[in-house]
Amino acid sequence: MLSSDSSFADIEASPREGAVFAIGANEQHGRHLGLCTDTVIGGALAQKIAEAFDWYLLPPLPFGTSLEHIDFPGTVTLSAATLAAVVREVAASLRRQGFRNLVIVSGHGGNWILKPTVREINLEFPQGPRVLLVDTEVFYYPLVDRPGFHHGGEYETAMMLYLRSQAVQMERAAGAGAEPDLPRAMLDCVSLRKVLPGGAWGAPEKATLEMGRSLFERAAGYCVEYTRSMLKSLDAVNQNDSPKKS
Repeated sequence: MLSSDSSFADIEASPREGAVFAIGANEQHGRHLGLCTDTVIGGALAQKIAEAFDWYLLPPLPFGTSLEHIDFPGTVTLSAATLAAVVREVAASLRRQGFRNLVIVSGHGGNWILKPTVREINLEFPQGPRVLLVDTEVFYYPLVDRPGFHHGGEYETAMMLYLRSQAVQMERAAGAGAEPDLPRAMLDCVSLRKVLPGGAWGAPEKATLEMGRSLFERAAGYCVEYTRSMLKSLDAVNQNDSPKKS
């Protein structure tokens, strides 16, 4: 697997079949978790995809669109337009260098702008790279055992215990989360701090390292299989579109 530790000569000599780019967030996840949570989880999943396909792993972007968390100190957000521009320019760099595929892994569920941006890039630049979005709908929500919002709860806390335990303060986890009877769409109207003063939605005190290991391994499996399935489908569609020889 190539990464930013590799030299340009290493990448130049590679087939440049694909690159993987994680987009996280620097936002609050309750009083018990580090602001880096989404970047750590997204970056680790991106690495699993890069390893599975032997592709180029780009450094993760540690900022996303986190306006709903901005009332919590430490949170830093990009505008949706800025994040879309970053993705477009990353894709343009790889296009110039002949990369065939780009997988974007979004560790933050609020990076809504990524889906329309990916669609626009793919339709505007059919020459590539083909851009796939692996977001929380792929790897996170299939893991949860009940509907609802789980920001900073047991699932993310458990994965962070496994991936970066130094960013977890379990002594603060008890009582750090809550589950208000409110729809997630409330975050389109008000700051999360008005809905959850503590910042966490769920029960982080239930998290364990072994739970995190199991959750992460399953999530990584979902990411790899989704990527493989999408690439296979794209190849089939493109083959069907090829001119038929008479």
